Amino acid sequence: MMRCLSSSEASQSSYHDIASQLEVDIQVGLSEYEVGQRRRNHGYNEFDITSDEPLWKKYIDQARSFVWCKEHEL
Repeated sequence: MMRCLSSSEASQSSYHDIASQLEVDIQVGLSEYEVGQRRRNHGYNEFDITSDEPLWKKYIDQARSFVWCKEHEL
């Protein structure tokens, strides 16, 4: 079974490592069947957006969180 990666793990890994962990061939991609299976298991790759929090704010908050984590790892 494919394991999920946190954004912290993904940001510290090479794309080859991520592809391996997510069980995808970067040259071929996923079959339509595999896309359907992953969507059923994990949902679409989407943000949850509420009317009180605009999409741009989610991107800014995510970037700030990443920068904060990186600064505290040094």
